[in-house]
Amino acid sequence: MAGLATLQQLLDPRELIPHYTAMPQILEYFFTKTFYDALSPRPTDSDSVRMISISATATPGAGNVRNGKARVLKPKGASERFFSMFRYFTEMPLEADALRALRELDSPSMQAKGREIVEMAQEESKILASLFKEVVLAQQLTVGRVNLDASGNILVPSVHATTGVITDNASTVISADFGVADTHRGNLNGTIAALWSVAGTKIPDQLEALDRVCDIAGVPRVKDIWLNPVCKLNLRNNTQFNDWAKYNTLRADEVLRGDGIEGLWGRNWHFVGGTWTDSGGTTRDLIPQTSGIFTPAIGPWLRAFAGSELIDTSNLITSDLLAALNSLITVYGPFAYGETTRNPTGLSYFQGDNFGLGFADPNAIWMPTLFA
Repeated sequence: MAGLATLQQLLDPRELIPHYTAMPQILEYFFTKTFYDALSPRPTDSDSVRMISISATATPGAGNVRNGKARVLKPKGASERFFSMFRYFTEMPLEADALRALRELDSPSMQAKGREIVEMAQEESKILASLFKEVVLAQQLTVGRVNLDASGNILVPSVHATTGVITDNASTVISADFGVADTHRGNLNGTIAALWSVAGTKIPDQLEALDRVCDIAGVPRVKDIWLNPVCKLNLRNNTQFNDWAKYNTLRADEVLRGDGIEGLWGRNWHFVGGTWTDSGGTTRDLIPQTSGIFTPAIGPWLRAFAGSELIDTSNLITSDLLAALNSLITVYGPFAYGETTRNPTGLSYFQGDNFGLGFADPNAIWMPTLFA
């Protein structure tokens, strides 16, 4: 019965999804692990997520006197935010030989061949799905907007290096914006008074000025700085960094060799590599070489959601509507299942994902232009 069990596992998402999600990854997918998985995504059945955010306010509450009537509290920082989920859904038809091999009950070698074909399809599909998710998250965190064309390909909008104004790619059909103000991009409304690629730029002074901006706005101070590894060269050439390095020899060596450092000018610095290729064949960095990401510690300002998908577990054509409805199950996040097809008879492998990353407080993240 091994052959029947193998085919049943292929067709039943309750058996296939754990196998699919446990498949090893050949890439690290930094943004997915750091900003999405770490938040333990909440399940949702909606394509548009509604969040209520209560921002900090710098105005204290009013005092009272004994026996005085309670003062009516009116929240000042509450706001309602919506953002859309992203859905990835693909079908990969498998050659008829795979179905024939899986049905060979008396031939373990043929069954092994069938399983190998299916696993190759699963691996390829998972790589494409994981790259889509990683690039979408990277675009959201580095630009604050995701552009898609009519075929669902990810496009790159342009950002004004000074004002932070975004212009959608000319081929954009879907533009998902996440509410980050223009003043949180570009030169951060003048806070980045000089580019960090200039050796004499006083980087710690700019970071202290940004602390003041955060305090006034009532948002957490920047704790983590995320940059492309190419930007290490600018740190090495910076005058103030070299002055700091004289008294921190070991830690300076860590910056020159490693992927990050803790406590440099009161921040944690992370150097994140990785590239992707757009639909036009252009290689792009996950974090552009000219900009960076400033964030507080990952917390309530950022929220992750796993969307739902209805999957039919019957794999049968039935005229009984109730039986068909009872065969449906709901899964959240990544999903995968197999399905036999007719005309002609064959086997298709379906897989996808429903995910969303939302800024409960978009004023907590900064996406400055830092380098020429």
